[in-house]
Amino acid sequence: MNKKELYTTIGFLLFAGGLTSIILNIVGVEWILLKWMNALPGYISFLLKLLMIITGIIMIYFHQVDWRNVDDEEGK
Repeated sequence: MNKKELYTTIGFLLFAGGLTSIILNIVGVEWILLKWMNALPGYISFLLKLLMIITGIIMIYFHQVDWRNVDDEEGK
């Protein structure tokens, strides 16, 4: 597994974990691994989960774009 695949996998896990955690929290169920996050006061828990989702999307995007070809296509 090269770095591109590794970072894409980590990004997907962050995205999926954050999104499913928010959805499950609406229903009233909690992830065991993220249970400590729900103990935080106020909206901090929600913001951390949202940050997980955004970070995952950014990681997936940055590691899937072929940056060498982006410059070539803009010049055409």
